Amino acid sequence: MPTLLFVCEGNVCRSPFAELLARSLVGGSEWQFRSAGLGALAGSAMDPLMAEQLTRRGGDPTGFVARQLTPSLAREADLVVTMQRTQRERVIEDFPARASVTLTLGQLARTLERLPSGEAGPDLAGAIRRHRAGVRPEEDIADPMGKGPEAARACARALDADVRRVVAGLTASRSRSGPA
Repeated sequence: MPTLLFVCEGNVCRSPFAELLARSLVGGSEWQFRSAGLGALAGSAMDPLMAEQLTRRGGDPTGFVARQLTPSLAREADLVVTMQRTQRERVIEDFPARASVTLTLGQLARTLERLPSGEAGPDLAGAIRRHRAGVRPEEDIADPMGKGPEAARACARALDADVRRVVAGLTASRSRSGPA
């Protein structure tokens, strides 16, 4: 089963929201979703404001525990997805072998939407490399940590839209590739 690893800074707001929302949308049968932080607040629960936003969208933050991005997590991921361009750059700097499969969330959403029918096949990572959309500064998703309920709502809205686009694209690419 392919794995998508969401990465943010502390792994208590954006990346767990994306991971747990994606899991709730897919049901865990087609993709495995994980998350980690570049400077994780390891062992911490999800931020309460973001957990509330996740729950409102059908996700479940129960039992979530933040963890640090490690070489093995990066290596095992078929796709590494960051929330901001600077995080993407840091992941590539720390794990250069993962550069071709490290994208921002908005970049991945646009890339999946533009994959030609039949192009993904079993090599989704290759298709993404061939059709990778550019990075756009306006797609960075700001960290809501410590910025109050409105920042959490704005972050959750942006994440919800992009995660849904990604899940739709992953599901479509899987169905275009035929039976496993």
